[in-house]
Amino acid sequence: MALGATNAASMSGFFIGVYMTASAVGTAVCWMILNTFPDAWNTGGVKKLLLGGLSGQLFGALGFVKVAWDGRDTDGNSWIYFLMAARVLQGFGHGMNDQVMKCCIVKLSPVADRPVHSLNKFVANTAGIGSGPILVAVVFFFFQRPHEEATSAGGSQISIITANLQCWTTAAVLAATALLFPEMKVVAPDDGKAVPARGHRAVVLSVCILMDALRAFIVSGVESATCLLLQEKFAWNHDSIGFCVGLTFCLVVPVYTLHRQYHEAVRDITLMRLYTTLGMLAAVLLGAATHPQGILAADSVIFPTTYLAGALNMGILNSNVFPDGSFLDANNVMLINGLISNGVGRFGGPVFSRSLIAELGQKAYAACQALAMGGVLAGTSLL
Repeated sequence: MALGATNAASMSGFFIGVYMTASAVGTAVCWMILNTFPDAWNTGGVKKLLLGGLSGQLFGALGFVKVAWDGRDTDGNSWIYFLMAARVLQGFGHGMNDQVMKCCIVKLSPVADRPVHSLNKFVANTAGIGSGPILVAVVFFFFQRPHEEATSAGGSQISIITANLQCWTTAAVLAATALLFPEMKVVAPDDGKAVPARGHRAVVLSVCILMDALRAFIVSGVESATCLLLQEKFAWNHDSIGFCVGLTFCLVVPVYTLHRQYHEAVRDITLMRLYTTLGMLAAVLLGAATHPQGILAADSVIFPTTYLAGALNMGILNSNVFPDGSFLDANNVMLINGLISNGVGRFGGPVFSRSLIAELGQKAYAACQALAMGGVLAGTSLL
């Protein structure tokens, strides 16, 4: 939708920034509520938080529908403010729900089960991230009119279809949560009373948080750089880029299926090192690629391996949080993790990767990604 505005690239980046800022605010608000009302886990309050977050996302999706239908027929630039409000609502709701879902793994499952639940959550998130661009690309393929300008204003058939798709899927998730979300039973804490944050466990949590930030930096940077290279260097159009990049994200599902066949026989840290090493080798391919197929082949290795290593890392983090009341309890750790991962990793990755490619080229960028993966590899020695 932002393509219809003047300075479309900067406007699109602005809306992404608005979303991420609102998400951080939503995360902080949810953290405050859970800290103020710790009994919410046993009284149904957490379900209300989820419904509140999903309602915000639904209202935001309805805002997208309105902008898509109205196009830019409204007076002046009022549609931009309406779209910005929709992004704020969606980001705020996402931040609330993300904080709840991260804490759920710790609150509702014993330590032994947390790595598996962390892995499942990561795979589901990654599949969702990849499915979005694929669906939009499919809509572009079937509904793009011949000779339709790429920068056409809101109100086009494509905008209406994608906005309605987002609205109906959000409404379906909201209804399912309201009707089917079960009563929660918090598991008994494994560690007895709260203890101060000190010693090896605190070090493990700190390392895991830094490694997750590196993971966010790597994947967001690779995604952004791939889009830039395919568009600028090989003149690919947006729908083709979205489809192919989304497909590389979704490859995490078959790789995860393979992972489940042997993960019980190999330690999680060993698998993290294996996946990270494979990602570093793929970064070498990324730097040497002279054709789009080479770039996408590298992405097809980097995304699944980096996400699976990140999921294993989060399983270790979730298994080492301190009991409620400690500085490093689940609610506080998830807040810190979210702010650092999103605010530093996901925000810095695209900016740094695009700037590095513009200044020093593709090889220097790939070397930087390999160096970041080396940081993850080094971090595993402290776990």
